[in-house]
Amino acid sequence: PLPPPDVVDAGSVRVSKTEEDGSFFVGDLVPGVYRAEILDPDWTFDGESPVAQAPDAGTFRLDTWYAIRRRAVRGRIVDPGGKPVAGAEVVMLRAPPAVVEFSTPPPPPAVTTDRDGRFALPRVPPGEGYRLRVSAHGFARLVTEAFTVGRARDTSRADIVLGGGW
Repeated sequence: PLPPPDVVDAGSVRVSKTEEDGSFFVGDLVPGVYRAEILDPDWTFDGESPVAQAPDAGTFRLDTWYAIRRRAVRGRIVDPGGKPVAGAEVVMLRAPPAVVEFSTPPPPPAVTTDRDGRFALPRVPPGEGYRLRVSAHGFARLVTEAFTVGRARDTSRADIVLGGGW
């Protein structure tokens, strides 16, 4: 089953839990236009948040909407000699979209590399134009080239090499 969608009606919020088959029910709707949102941060709609129109008061059936898991971006930070850099801060950056949507999630928070220089940024929605900003004491700050987060699996980055520092 998928996480519960959040149906928004002119500022009011109605929440419905999904059933085992992924269906959900929101009753007592007044005529109007509704946008569904997924509240579970591990899931997102496969495309824009769906919008549905209720022509009459009461209950109506909606089309099928597809949801996908948000992915993680994983990698390792190393020094010029290939040794892991522990304690480096890794921040996800994304070029702003041309149109900001109501459902555009905030970027994942910064993470710190472990003793092996590894990091994982969780809950990243699929898309293009992502970059990583890496900073660590004794090294020059680095911003990676843009990359794409796919829909099917986590994104693994090749080792990111920090240059000599300041």
